[in-house]
This record gives sequence, structure tokens and C-alpha cells, in this order.
Amino acid sequence: MLRRDKGIVKQFCNCRILRDSRIQTEDLWVRDGRIVNPERIFYDEKIKPDVKIDCGGALISPGYIDVQINGGFGIDFSFNVDSVEEGIDRVAKGLLTHGVTSFCPTLVTSPSEVYHKVLPRIKKQNGGNHGACVLGVHVEGPFISPNKKGAHPEHYIKKLDQGFKSVIDMYGDLDNVCMFTLAPEIQNAIPVIEELCRRNIKVSLGLVLVTDAISALGLEEGIHQLGQFKIEIRKGCAYIAGTDTLCGSIAEMSKCVRHFKDATGCTIVEALEAATLHPARSLGIDSYKGILNFGADADFILLDEKLELLSTWISGECVYEKIPFSAKQLEA
Repeated sequence: MLRRDKGIVKQFCNCRILRDSRIQTEDLWVRDGRIVNPERIFYDEKIKPDVKIDCGGALISPGYIDVQINGGFGIDFSFNVDSVEEGIDRVAKGLLTHGVTSFCPTLVTSPSEVYHKVLPRIKKQNGGNHGACVLGVHVEGPFISPNKKGAHPEHYIKKLDQGFKSVIDMYGDLDNVCMFTLAPEIQNAIPVIEELCRRNIKVSLGLVLVTDAISALGLEEGIHQLGQFKIEIRKGCAYIAGTDTLCGSIAEMSKCVRHFKDATGCTIVEALEAATLHPARSLGIDSYKGILNFGADADFILLDEKLELLSTWISGECVYEKIPFSAKQLEA
């Protein structure tokens, strides 16, 4: 039958899907970029799928969501301030090869002028062939504890002496910010947290599974000039060049999920939900991201039995395949 104003219906078959915290043997149906209920298609609309895709026994999981990533593929979001949009685009595209369908570009503790220059230029945007969805910016610092500063430069760490005015003076416009890390024990933190919540900015005191990746993520083995530093990628780790001093994470999310499962002995469901449902829930977007429920965005990944990434899909469209044409299209 003709469906002049309705989109193409896709049926993903020969697969298992992660839904409702269980792995189920069930087909996945997609239309207009969202996951749909096949019963309504069959019984209410009385139509068949336009496209059937044989997933070859793969596991379909919601796409990974990385809420703390400082850069990658040679880009540092807090350093490359003169080519912000190009940097975001490069990282967004590269993340598709890691199964990440949504992310929060993260700015670490920096001078105020960096925030004023960068924040207005990192816009929230939908994902697609061009790259993963940008959910909003995660600002990590400078309102943190100097006693728990990690790699953050101490001379840029600030106090909330003037309450929320200190926040506005530091960052300027918060329209593109979706997550805010601060130390709750510092003076005036509680009223600042309350105001951030009123603005629907999620406050982080600690996170679920994240990469915390630096700009060296995705680069080949060897020495690279990144910002002010020479970094050496050696045996899957990033070191300050010529030393054995680690300088940050270059673990991609797919590898993090596998390592998390192996290191903790948790179930496949628990490992996958740590990188899908839980980050979505932390941002308050778990009604349409991080899940495969009916009505959710059709952002998902196909995985093999070892949780190795096979392909990445955004809005029901394939945006990355490890082996081209591995998901076979059948006659509908």
C-alpha cells in the first residue's frame, strides 16, 4: 500500500537486543529515525517493512554516550580555541568508529577567556553521517578542590566567593552547557548547585563509565605535538614524550566497556548500560537516549559476542561499519 507521508520502515532481524535491562531475541523496527512498535505497524497500519536487514546474530545495544571527553584525534577542546567548530566536527566523526552516538565535549579548568571564547561556539547538534550528537558542553572546573585537583592546573582553580555571579563571570553564557562538575564542599557551592538545577544543568560530583579521553585519542603510535606538549603513543598508552609518565586517557568507549566487564565480573547488560542508560539518565534524557524502547531515538550499535563493535547507527541510518556491507539487506 502507498504511504505518501510516512517514512521507510526498517526491520533489523536475526539479532538480539538490549531492552528493559535484558537481552532479548527480538527484531528491531525503525521508522523516521525512531524505534517503533511492530504490532502497530502490522495490526493497525497493516503494512510490511520496506527494508529488512540481517544482523548476522549480532547484539544490538543503544549507542554509547560519553559525558566526559576532553578531545581526541589531535583536538583538545580547551586548547584549540581558534578552530572550535572544526575540532568538534573532527571528534564527532571519529567517535562513530568507537560506537559513540552522543557526547558532551568537556572543558577542563582553564582561564576565563577560554570559556568566553569557546562556550558560545559549541552548539548542541543532532548526530548523523557527519558525526555523533553533541548533547551540550560539560564544564569540569575551575570550581574544584585544590586538594583533589588531579591534572587540573592549580593556579586556575577558583572559589565561588560571589556565589552564582562567580559562575557567570567565569563562563559567560551557559546556554550550551549541560553538565557542570564542581566540589560541593567549597563555600557557596550549595546555592550555586540549586541555581544550576533550576537552569536544567546537571551537576556532577562523580560519574558512571566515561573515557575522560585527551586529544591523543585515536592517534597512531609515535610522537605527536599536541598543544604545548609532545606526547608519545606507545603500546596503547599516552606518555609525555621521552618518559614513562602517563599523561591521560586514550581509551575509546568500546574498549572501556569490555575492560569494565572483564575487570569487575559484571554482566554484559551491566557493562553496556554503564555506557548507555546510566549516562543518559544522569543527563535526564533517558526517555529517548540510551535505550531501545518504542519511541526512542534509533541510535544504536551492533556488537559481536566479544562486544567488539561491528557498526554504528544514528536515526536508523548506518554511519559506520567495521566491515563494509556486513549487515546484509534482504528482500522485504
